[in-house]
Amino acid sequence: MLNVYDKNFNRLGIIGKFHYLLWRKKYSSFCEAELIVDATKENIALLQKENILYRSDDNEAMYIYYRRFSDDNNSDQLTVKCFSLAKWLDRRIVWGIYNFNDTPENIIHTMMNNEVITPSNIDRKLNNVGLTDVKNIGTAITMQVSYKSLLDKIEEICNTHDLGFRSIFNGSNVLFDVY
Repeated sequence: MLNVYDKNFNRLGIIGKFHYLLWRKKYSSFCEAELIVDATKENIALLQKENILYRSDDNEAMYIYYRRFSDDNNSDQLTVKCFSLAKWLDRRIVWGIYNFNDTPENIIHTMMNNEVITPSNIDRKLNNVGLTDVKNIGTAITMQVSYKSLLDKIEEICNTHDLGFRSIFNGSNVLFDVY
């Protein structure tokens, strides 16, 4: 069963029956999903672009970025493709120049706080977004970051230092987690 939310985390309904579901998890990047359902009025209304799918047996949610209608196997079908909420971070650029001498985990937390959670420009804030507790992973590194995609920089840090990164959804908030 898939719960469906709008982009403000208001629950809209459920998808109980589907033909195909692929829920692809990744360790140090955003996850992806693909869903094929009958093109009923209810499914079409629920599965709008930017709406969020959440599996009750998983802690990551996905937002819809693609919809396609088809007439396969003599029935009208709707295919949606999704990215995990971690992909929202590609909508943020690291403003300014940061000079870090800290652990990769703390660097990611600092950038998330400054660019997403409590940015100096309130228009850049993503609501209902937070961070999990620091786990004290890794040793200090020196790095400079400036004017890059926040998601690209986080993925680079995670890949270089063997860290995982994910977005944990609880139905009303998203917590970004480094592990």
